[in-house]
Amino acid sequence: MCWEVMPRVWKRVPDARLRVVAGPHHEYFWKTLTEREQPIDSDPRIEVRGYVEDLRPLYAQATVVVAPLGVSAGTNIKVLEAMACAKTLVVTPIGCAGLEIKDGEDAFIREDWEGFAGAVCGALLNAPLRSRVGARARQTTEARYSWASVARRAYLSYQTLVSRGSDRGHNRFATTKREARA
Repeated sequence: MCWEVMPRVWKRVPDARLRVVAGPHHEYFWKTLTEREQPIDSDPRIEVRGYVEDLRPLYAQATVVVAPLGVSAGTNIKVLEAMACAKTLVVTPIGCAGLEIKDGEDAFIREDWEGFAGAVCGALLNAPLRSRVGARARQTTEARYSWASVARRAYLSYQTLVSRGSDRGHNRFATTKREARA
């Protein structure tokens, strides 16, 4: 992000700032995993934070949220958090894999750094676009990932499992032999 995307963004939006929430021990990983001598926050337009307990204030301050993930394991909560905060999100396909979000509607999904930087600039420079995409992201998050939505889908799944068992004359959820025969 710092070396591939932000220089491209700064050409079009020179006053853009990057706030990185890097997690604990980020200095160690930066030194160990990169070949750069220069610290990540050597540019005054870049602010790096370690572990942050509550990200909501940072989301509230952000104009655009980026998730330039090259690898992923599991659900990317940071992506859902940004969407739930009604923030315009620019993300890699890996960063939103499995979430079924739509490019240009729920977020901007970009594979290459040139496209990623272009989407960041487009969002930074177009307030109505940011508002529309952020609002849609919030709606999508509520519709698919709210407690009520998840509970409803789980309930429907349970109903399907129970009906499949009863269709075969079995009650897989019986706790005693007597209940299983019923």
